[in-house]
Amino acid sequence: MQKLYNLGGRKFVLTGVFPLGNYPLVKLNMPNCDFCVTLLNQAAQLFNTNLASMVAQLRTLMPGSHFVIINTYNILNQILSDPAPEVSK
Repeated sequence: MQKLYNLGGRKFVLTGVFPLGNYPLVKLNMPNCDFCVTLLNQAAQLFNTNLASMVAQLRTLMPGSHFVIINTYNILNQILSDPAPEVSK
């Protein structure tokens, strides 16, 4: 990102990691491993926390830059917890 910043880049969009334990391939390959699902989801949350910390540091190192972090973890969790919400008119 520093190279992009040096070339004039000022707007950056970063995505966090979604809940890895809820990925269908994980559930298919480890159907009876609740611990594995929890461990993978905790790893994703740790990455996302560290990403937010890194962006906070980058804001001070790159004056005038704007960062957006897309919280894919919460977005996917909301979809999984309520896959077909009622649509109000």
